[in-house]
Amino acid sequence: MKTTECAPSALEALRAHLEAVPRDRSFGNARLARLMVENMMTRQAGRLARVAAPGIEEMTTLLAVDVPEEQMAG
Repeated sequence: MKTTECAPSALEALRAHLEAVPRDRSFGNARLARLMVENMMTRQAGRLARVAAPGIEEMTTLLAVDVPEEQMAG
C-alpha cells in the first residue's frame, strides 16, 4: 500500500506557510500540522471527485492546490 506524499510544490507551499505562522503562546506545531494535512486531504478528495478514474499516483499525492488559501497566505 502506497502512503500519501506531497508534491514538491505542495511542500514549498507548506514550508512558506509554516515559516509565516506566529510562534506565540497558542502555537501548537503538532495540532497545526494535523489540521493542515486533514484540510489538504479534504481538498484533494474534492479535486479527485471530478476525475473519472484517478490513478494511484493522483490518489496518493497532495498538490499545492490542495493547500487551503488561508494557509498559503500565512
